[in-house]
Amino acid sequence: MRIGVDAGALRHRLTGIGWYLSRVIEHLPAEIKQDDEILLYASRPLTTVPTSRLPLRLRTDRSRLPGTFWLQTRATRLLKHDKPDCFWGPSHFLPLSLPVGIRGVLTVHDIVPVLYPRSMARYNALVHRLYFRKSLTRADAIITVSEQTKRDLVARLGVTEARITVVPEAADPIFQPLPLPQVQNRLSAMGIGDEYVLAVGTIEPRKNYPLLFRALARLPARFKLVVAGKKGWRYRHILSEVHRLNIEHRVSLLDYVTVENLVALYCGALYVVIPSVYEGFGLPVLEAMACGTPVLASNCSSLPEVGGDAAVYFDPTSVESLVQRMVELAENRVLRNHCREAGMRRARLFSWDKTAEKVMDILRSSPRT
Repeated sequence: MRIGVDAGALRHRLTGIGWYLSRVIEHLPAEIKQDDEILLYASRPLTTVPTSRLPLRLRTDRSRLPGTFWLQTRATRLLKHDKPDCFWGPSHFLPLSLPVGIRGVLTVHDIVPVLYPRSMARYNALVHRLYFRKSLTRADAIITVSEQTKRDLVARLGVTEARITVVPEAADPIFQPLPLPQVQNRLSAMGIGDEYVLAVGTIEPRKNYPLLFRALARLPARFKLVVAGKKGWRYRHILSEVHRLNIEHRVSLLDYVTVENLVALYCGALYVVIPSVYEGFGLPVLEAMACGTPVLASNCSSLPEVGGDAAVYFDPTSVESLVQRMVELAENRVLRNHCREAGMRRARLFSWDKTAEKVMDILRSSPRT
């Protein structure tokens, strides 16, 4: 079987969908036929080429077209030539003119473009407006990463439930507890001191950082916050809250960090806080848990689904709720130990091997609709 893949998310440093795509490809089942092949389509050369048990072939250009528009034009011509059995769009889009006989499988991580379009960069909002709903219609099978996203597709966009299969994400095996000296050495190299609360995620409106900053401003000066996340849409407006509250000396902004440093940050944190108003999955929940770090998360969207009873939750519309929970988790060692042990058990329920196997089953068997 020949499987075409939109590999555009691998053109940049890995975040979000790029991590998802690379991990699925790397963990695709070893029980394969000799003529199986993965074709990776992208408008420009890839920054990251995953290892794989399957043969990989790059179908990349040096096009000046933005990736999503390239997918609708040049990629379609390549697909007519290559004639794969199936094409997988892991980034919310399919070529709308997929040649006859090529099945289309679409992964949907969330419906932020529908629920919170103003939280996205203008280009992302535009391409989703042009191609997202049409890709849903074109797909022969749809994968969502959570039951929440599945419910959203059914309730908000009228997608037939039978077309959707939930295949959750997982924490990479690199996320695990590290020896204390190793953690301290890495933290020291990043200029991070002891006892901090960690937030992980792109600095953009949906992540709800202003609420976290306002909560921090109400807490004693001993509370320090480290933010590991690249600067996204409207980041200047978001970070202006740090200056307005006069808490610059208590907030460390690290931008993008390597995965090795991210593991150390998780392991060294008192706990991780995830204040998002909406997440399609919320992978930092599992990454933190796999490192043995307690998690404090919003009580909305998919976060309780992922964290289960191993996390502590708060109301993401209430500064008071967040302040109360931050103090409680900082002062209650018994609660932190419970979260640490329960979190590690919960993280082990998810694995990329399971995820990749289910994705492969869908790619092999997705019926034409």
